[in-house]
Amino acid sequence: MIPTAAAAQPLLSLSYFPVMLLSGVLGTVGGTPGWLTGLMGWLPGRPTIDAVTHALAATGAVPSVPVHDLAVLAAWAAGGLLAALRLFRWVPRAA
Repeated sequence: MIPTAAAAQPLLSLSYFPVMLLSGVLGTVGGTPGWLTGLMGWLPGRPTIDAVTHALAATGAVPSVPVHDLAVLAAWAAGGLLAALRLFRWVPRAA
């Protein structure tokens, strides 16, 4: 879907930066609709932030990470693995 390696960075940034900003990497965004907040909980940005926050704030010996965050991140990892196995090619295709 991305034609060249040189085009990968700009094209992926178009989706990466909005997801990270809306997920709260730089703080909360005021005035976001409820459906967008719910959607951000299912994309990998918000669960990663929540998991790291819970792990760093843990006072016990074992950090507690919410199950929802782990499940969302595991689903994205499994989906990424399946996509890579299906779509990745070691030998470039002819143009």
